[in-house]
Amino acid sequence: MTPSHELRGKVTIVTGASTGIGRALALELAGAALVLAARDERTLGQVAADCSERGARAIAQRTDVTLAADCSALVDRAVAEFGRIDMLVNNAGVSMSARFDELGDLGIFEDLLRVNFLGAARLTHLALPHLKASKGRLVAVASVAGVVGVPTRTGYAASKHALVGFCDSLRVELEGTGVTVTVVYPDFVERDPGAGLRPGRQAAGTG
Repeated sequence: MTPSHELRGKVTIVTGASTGIGRALALELAGAALVLAARDERTLGQVAADCSERGARAIAQRTDVTLAADCSALVDRAVAEFGRIDMLVNNAGVSMSARFDELGDLGIFEDLLRVNFLGAARLTHLALPHLKASKGRLVAVASVAGVVGVPTRTGYAASKHALVGFCDSLRVELEGTGVTVTVVYPDFVERDPGAGLRPGRQAAGTG
């Protein structure tokens, strides 16, 4: 990814910014103009304040990436506040921990795909005209599970494989437009226990 000093003043949307990778990334990108998105409004506001203390122009926008209206509002807010979008970081995600043959139903698969793949695809679709105008960058935070199978993560791995395939295909389509597509493959990440847990589901969110 572009070094943070080269992003000074660049308008950057980061989803899943309240915890984990998203929070750490927001703090590292504090030289940029940040539009931070997550479901937890209180925690997100604190991250925005921390970024502002580091010199960023940071705003918080409560966003559930599974909701079309929230995604539209996020992109509209970024453009209204800063006039452009230079980078979109699709980081929001949920995981799982369960053997496939022990699942009572496949509802968790639907949750995983809505957040990890469809949410990212929807935001990308909305932001792409602005990224083309700025010749900006699209970043997707995938996972090593997006390239290899991981036990007890069947649905998670499938959703990340979908995200990787989407980005690889889009990269080819966008050749010549000036928009670059970057996919990040983190390994296991230390996080706050219980952060983003969804009641009734064996899934943990990243903001």
